[in-house]
Amino acid sequence: MQSRWSNTLLFNEEHTIWCDMGDAEAGQALGIEAHCSTFNILKIHNEPGIAWPSMHFKRAAGVPDNRGNVLSRRFKILLINPPHIQKKGLYPRVVFEPLGLAYVGAYLEKEGYDVSIVDAIGEGFDKFTALDEDRELVGLTYEEIGGYVREMAPQVVGIGIPFTMRAESAFKVASTVKAISSDIVTVVGGIHVSTYPEECISQPHVDYIVAGEGELPMAGLLKVIQKGSLDGLDRVKGIGFKKDGRPVLNPREEPIKDLDALPYPARHLLPMERYFEASRSFKTGRHGKKFACILTSRGCPFKCNFCVSYKLMGRIWRYRSPENVVDEIEALVKDYGVSFIHFEDDNMTLKKERVERICDLIIERGLKIRWDTPNGIMAHTIADEGVLRKMKASGCQHICVAPESGNQYVVDNIIKKKIDLGKIEEVVKICKRIGLKVDAFFVIGLVGETKEQIEDSIRFARKLRALGASRCHFHIATPFEGTEMYAEAKKKGYLVDAPDGCIRLETPRISTDEFTVEDIDRYFTEGNKVNPVIPTDKLGLIFHLLYTEPWKLMKSSVKYFTKRLGGLSG
Repeated sequence: MQSRWSNTLLFNEEHTIWCDMGDAEAGQALGIEAHCSTFNILKIHNEPGIAWPSMHFKRAAGVPDNRGNVLSRRFKILLINPPHIQKKGLYPRVVFEPLGLAYVGAYLEKEGYDVSIVDAIGEGFDKFTALDEDRELVGLTYEEIGGYVREMAPQVVGIGIPFTMRAESAFKVASTVKAISSDIVTVVGGIHVSTYPEECISQPHVDYIVAGEGELPMAGLLKVIQKGSLDGLDRVKGIGFKKDGRPVLNPREEPIKDLDALPYPARHLLPMERYFEASRSFKTGRHGKKFACILTSRGCPFKCNFCVSYKLMGRIWRYRSPENVVDEIEALVKDYGVSFIHFEDDNMTLKKERVERICDLIIERGLKIRWDTPNGIMAHTIADEGVLRKMKASGCQHICVAPESGNQYVVDNIIKKKIDLGKIEEVVKICKRIGLKVDAFFVIGLVGETKEQIEDSIRFARKLRALGASRCHFHIATPFEGTEMYAEAKKKGYLVDAPDGCIRLETPRISTDEFTVEDIDRYFTEGNKVNPVIPTDKLGLIFHLLYTEPWKLMKSSVKYFTKRLGGLSG
C-alpha cells in the first residue's frame, strides 16, 4: 500500500503518533502494530481534520523505535506569554515567571501532551520596538513570535492574558498565529479572560477561551479537539466558544481542591536564566538576582468590592501543604540556584499554623533563602511577634499589609474587607521592633467614599510611616467588570472612560457626587508624598540607569518630580 501521509498526526482514544509511512510493514518497522480499524487524521498536509477509514496504528508494548527516532505520539501545544505594550520612554519592570501558563503546561505534560512555552517578555525584555508615535512593544516582536509558531508547528496555541493591559497584545498574537495557519486552534485564558469572557471569545482570531483556573478546562478542551468532533464542547466546564457565530460560555469548573496533586510549574519550559539577567538589569517586577515566584494557595474568601481576583481563582481558599511548598523551594535552590522567593499568594498567612510550619521546614532543611510577600498578607493572622520573628528567621525580608483605607467605616461598609485597622498598626510596630521591612497598600476613589474619608487614608498612611512602615502605596480604585464597585458605578452613572482605552491602576475612572477625577488625581499625588522622595528600594535602579541609560534616568526623574509636585492630570 502506498503511503498517503507525511508527518501526519494520527490519533485514537489510546495513543497519538506521528507516522511517515502508511502501511503495516512500515508501522512494524517503527515499533508499532497495525490493526484494521478507523483512525482520525487531524491534519493532512495542513488541511482541516478529516476522518479516514483505513489502518489504525497502536504502539506495541515494549517495542523501541528501530530507526533511532523519537516517535512523538503527542499533540503539540504552544503556550505564549504575549509582549508588553507601553508608552515610549518608560523603564519597564514587567518580567515575571508566567506561573499560570507554567502550571497549565505542567498539567498538560502530565496528561501526555507535547508542550512548549514562549515567554515573549522574558525572552525579549531588553528589546523595544516602536508601534506608533506614542507606544512601543517590550519583548519579542509579533514576527519573532510567528517564527516560533512556524518552527514548533503546534496544533493548539494557548495565549495568557495576565492583566487587562496585556489584552491588545494577546489578541495581536492570536492574529499572528491565524495568519500563519487558520487551522491552528487559538485559546486565550487568564484574569482578563475570566473577567471579560464574552468580549474575549468575540475576538475574530480567538477560537476558545478558558475562564477560571486553567488546568482542567484546557485538558478537557484538548480531549474534545483531539477526537475530531466538537460535539462534546458543551460538556467541558470553564470554556467558551462560538456556535453559529454567537458566543457560548459554559459553566465554570469547580476549583481544584487538592493543590498538592498538581505538578510544580513547568519551569524547564521557561527561560529562567533570562529572568535572572533581567533581575540584574532591574527589569523584573520582583527583586533578587536569582529569584522565583511561588503560589502556596489559591482563592480568596473575602469580598472586597473592588477586587476581581475571585474571577480567576474563586472564593474558596485552598492551600498546599507546608511539605509540598518547601519541596518546591528546595527544588528551585537545587535546580536553578534560586536565592530569593516571592510568595505571590493573596492569602499566604490566612492559616497561621501553616505559615509557621513552612518557616520551620525552611529552617530545618537549611535552605539559605530570602523571601517576601509582595501581594500582601492578612494582618490579623500575623499580629503576633512570635510568628513574625519566625518568618524573619526563615529568611523573610519584607511583607506587605493592606489596610486599603484609613477609615474603619470605609473598610467595613464600603470595601467590606472586615479587618481591624488597629491590627495593621500592631503589625507595623512589631516589624519595626524586630527589623522586618513592611509596606502598606491603600485604594482611593471608591464609590460611596467621601473626600474626608480619603483624607483619613492619607493621615493613616502618615501614621504608619511614623510607626515604621517603609512605604505606603496608594492606588486608584479601578472598576473592573464583575466587581460590586463596577455594578454600582455603572448603575449610578459614575464611570469615566479610560484614556487611550486602557485600564490602568493609576488612571481615575470614577467621578461621583463626592469627588471628580481631578480630585482623585490630586489625592493620589498627596498620598504618595508620605513616602521618601527617593525610596531606598529604588537606589539600585537609579545607579544602574545612571551608568547604562543616563538620558532615560533624566527624563524619568523630570517626570517623577513633576508628578510629585503636581498631579497626574497635568
